[in-house]
Amino acid sequence: MLPAPTSCLARLPSSSWSPGSWWSSARAPSWSRGATCDGGRRSVDPSRDAGRTVRPVSWTTARVGRGELILAAALAVVFLVLPLVLRPYAPAIGSPTWVDVVLTVVSATALTQLRRHPAGTLAITAAATYTGIVSGHVVNLAQVAMSVAVFGYALARPPRKAIIAAGAATVIFEGLALATAFASDGLLRREDVVLWLWTLTAIAIAIRSRRDTVAALTDRAVRAEQGREEAARRRVAEERLRIARELHDVMAHHVSAISVQAGMAEHMLGRDEQVVADAVRNIRTSAKTVLGELHSVLAVLRRDGAAVDAVTAPVRGLDDVAALVEAVRADGTSVHLHLGPVPTTLPPDVDLAAFRVVQEALTNARKHAPGAPVTVTITCRGDLEITVTNPRAETAPRSTADAVPGSGLGLVGMRERVTGAGGTLDARPTPDGGFAVVAHLPTSTKERPA
Repeated sequence: MLPAPTSCLARLPSSSWSPGSWWSSARAPSWSRGATCDGGRRSVDPSRDAGRTVRPVSWTTARVGRGELILAAALAVVFLVLPLVLRPYAPAIGSPTWVDVVLTVVSATALTQLRRHPAGTLAITAAATYTGIVSGHVVNLAQVAMSVAVFGYALARPPRKAIIAAGAATVIFEGLALATAFASDGLLRREDVVLWLWTLTAIAIAIRSRRDTVAALTDRAVRAEQGREEAARRRVAEERLRIARELHDVMAHHVSAISVQAGMAEHMLGRDEQVVADAVRNIRTSAKTVLGELHSVLAVLRRDGAAVDAVTAPVRGLDDVAALVEAVRADGTSVHLHLGPVPTTLPPDVDLAAFRVVQEALTNARKHAPGAPVTVTITCRGDLEITVTNPRAETAPRSTADAVPGSGLGLVGMRERVTGAGGTLDARPTPDGGFAVVAHLPTSTKERPA
């Protein structure tokens, strides 16, 4: 048996000779450049095939590639002329007969469909090969075509199917060879045919295994890169959310205080100069405070990642609640603070979250229930519990009530901060028309005096 020209197939462009394109009409839709192969199963890129009608490929509708057509035509010419060339050196080879011509045409035609129908091509070329053996035509294109078909089938199918196909071809070949005079022909040995068949199968399996490995590694690298990009986008989004929350916590409280003081000064202008002076003084203090804290937040944006953690380390905590309450009282809001025994040390995020809960709750009470007394209770019963309540305001001066509209983000940011620290937050109206904020934060059991 003559060697199969597998080198011709190996030199075909990768776009026309790839495991993903070796598929039969029973399993694959029409071909597209977005096709990939995974474990012998072809998948199609939906974005590339969207809006297109997918039609099965058949033997009559499949388009023949230029490479397959040239290969089949060249082999057909060689094997129709080859007997005439070899006849003077091998008298056993006669001139081409009608059987040789038929087997050559059938095998060459089958090879043109090898990429699209590897199983069908293998079946036809194998049948042509066995027909030639039975009819005594030992050397013909059918045998070479079957070798090419075995190589292509093993390249297109999983190793298990390729081995089964090669084994079946071997069993049938051996049976026919033993039943005919093939074994006594001096031109070919039965063992050579079997060895060549399995050699091509092993080469194809090795090529397919390498391509599958490269494809898997490429896919893994792409997925890893996508994962890194997604993680980077997530970190950016989280950082934006954190900055937005910090800006809200810093700005909302002090701007609300400025609004209240400005309304008070406007209301008392011409009536009590001392109250107006105190209000203006408090406005100035609040403005300086907010500018200082805003400067600290903006400084974080100008530093590299290595310094962010140090700069953004929480600097506010429960120790600052008393000063916060005094500042709110200076704005004219009545605040009752009940600070029970709490742990001497708290995780930094818990300490900051506790302070921000009290700050935001006081800001909301001053904004939505101006003039109403506020009660702040901080206790520890296993977990740190913070409760801020206020009754319904009886009256609300228009200048202070309408000065700063709510953004609707205060409670959202407060809940995100508490949840991020491992706690829970409950904010809801009370039966008497007031409002209550209750936060539970995890902490240690070591207590410190109030």
